[in-house]
Amino acid sequence: MTILNFRFWILDSRRARAWGVAIVSSIGLCVPAPAQPLAPSKIAPGAPFLWKIEGAKAPSWIFGTIHLARPDVATPPAAVQAALDRADAIYTEIPMDSATILEISPHLILPAGKTLSGILGPKLTAALKAEFTRGGDASVPAAMWTQLRPWAAAISLLELDDAVRFPGTLALDLTIFQNAAAAGKTVGGLETPAEQLSIFDDLTDAEQSALVEDTLAQLHDARTSGTNLSDRLAALYLAGDLDTLVTELNKIDTAGNHPALSAKLLDRLLYQRNVRMTQRIVQNLRVQSGTSFFFALGAAHLQGPRGMLAALEKAGFHLERVPLSSQPSALNSQLP
Repeated sequence: MTILNFRFWILDSRRARAWGVAIVSSIGLCVPAPAQPLAPSKIAPGAPFLWKIEGAKAPSWIFGTIHLARPDVATPPAAVQAALDRADAIYTEIPMDSATILEISPHLILPAGKTLSGILGPKLTAALKAEFTRGGDASVPAAMWTQLRPWAAAISLLELDDAVRFPGTLALDLTIFQNAAAAGKTVGGLETPAEQLSIFDDLTDAEQSALVEDTLAQLHDARTSGTNLSDRLAALYLAGDLDTLVTELNKIDTAGNHPALSAKLLDRLLYQRNVRMTQRIVQNLRVQSGTSFFFALGAAHLQGPRGMLAALEKAGFHLERVPLSSQPSALNSQLP
């Protein structure tokens, strides 16, 4: 496992690129689920979270991913791959290229004069150290994780087990972006890295410490119950039931002890970004109506009355979920 730190470490470039984007693409895992259940999304379980968007001259698609770097969710299903093949332009939440990594890197590292232990205090630092050193030979060296801002350390905790169990596996978003770029398709992001990072950059030290504390509590509660968060979320994702997935995220979030912070992050991570990304999808669809787009973003952004599916329909587009049985030939036959 490697943590991106261009200032202090020279890492294998492929692993460094993957981990650097993974920290930001894992932001979706930190989204607190809404306190109240959302309205049912009328989704048939088992199908990929893929919707065809109609209303422009050319068809487009929106696909809900999960920010986990593990083999069982890292390969696009056949219907998803067919849509990717037909699309002219592929957009993820942020661009996932080397320029993005260079922009992200300084935001992950503590500024001069600050230390992680100085912000977190001895007890929380010891608990964080215990997590980063659980892996034995695969443990993260202290010189790496102690350089991270507390929020980046909290997010990286969610990647630890999978990074040890599935070394070298890329998250689905990153796989989609890299394959599209290699195929010569237009690629881009619905947000800038600065927009995503601003969610955390102005958090106070106390708020960042609370985020670390809540993340540690979530991991502890999962282990106490004999479960693995990644395994549980991957299974729900593969089952294709978005409502149940969000409900499970809601249960996980009850491990946190800072409701005000959870509400603040929910608004920043989910609702504000839903509005921004929807606006940019709508702009792309209207300005370039003859282009087939494929938008890949965290599945939690799609669900509910404040989700992006509802917002796109409100904007005048028709969305139809692509069924599990859609094979590439069947999907292609539906397209002009």
